[in-house]
Amino acid sequence: MKMQYIWNTNRKPILLWSSKYGFTLVELLVVISIIALLLSILMPSLRKARYAAQRTLCMNNVKQQYLIQVLYATDNADKFAPHNDPVPSYLKSEDGYIADNVRYCMDSYVTDSKILLCPLLKQIGGSYADLNWYSPQGGGYGSWDAIKPDAGQIPFYIFSAYMWLANAHSDSEELPMFHFRASTGETINETPWPNKFSECNSRSAFVTHEIYLHKSWGVFWDHSHGGRYESLPGNIKYLKQGKSIDNPIGYSDGHVDFSLKKDIKPRALLRSQGFIGEIYY
Repeated sequence: MKMQYIWNTNRKPILLWSSKYGFTLVELLVVISIIALLLSILMPSLRKARYAAQRTLCMNNVKQQYLIQVLYATDNADKFAPHNDPVPSYLKSEDGYIADNVRYCMDSYVTDSKILLCPLLKQIGGSYADLNWYSPQGGGYGSWDAIKPDAGQIPFYIFSAYMWLANAHSDSEELPMFHFRASTGETINETPWPNKFSECNSRSAFVTHEIYLHKSWGVFWDHSHGGRYESLPGNIKYLKQGKSIDNPIGYSDGHVDFSLKKDIKPRALLRSQGFIGEIYY
């Protein structure tokens, strides 16, 4: 369009718009360039804001999982539910293990199972994105709300994006070690996971995402925020090279903190038949 001026009888200009001409190509390119520049400036801020909101939701999930386990301990003589599964992220496993977290907590304490879904881990898929997920492989693996389609029963194995550390392996001959020397040469001095509510304190870890190295199998799982590694040759260097950003740690006094990737370190070691088998970060 072109702007045209005419003069009225009082010799004052009046602005008129002429529709004879449209925007030129140069004008359109300038407008598009300005919009693209604004988007390039705003998008990182929007991504950061979205990530912060999702991380806050994860933090609230951790707090809710803390509360349901505390409620259980309050109703059961101060002791947390048995959790002798192979890995703390397993909330139920096959016969032969004392795996009662699901049976004890599902109906009475977990009123909204969505607290077991972390929005930052949904891209992994499977049990991390669908509470009804079920896989028949290896005897049957599933999520919290999964039902075996053939028998109408919950699967043999149920695992979560979150590790429940309270009372983990406490009834096993393979007791976790919290004072040990890592492969890097540093001495680990971690506070043991609590078995009873009266043992809770501000230093002992309670709920977190799974970062787990099985040295005997040579595999490494990193399910921290941003982490995607699973069943790869075990090496802590993956934490440094991968896309993991941070990991939530809910402590047994109820507060939640986040460990940045550079600060993620071993926390517990589980021996298997006299050999170093599992390290939890």
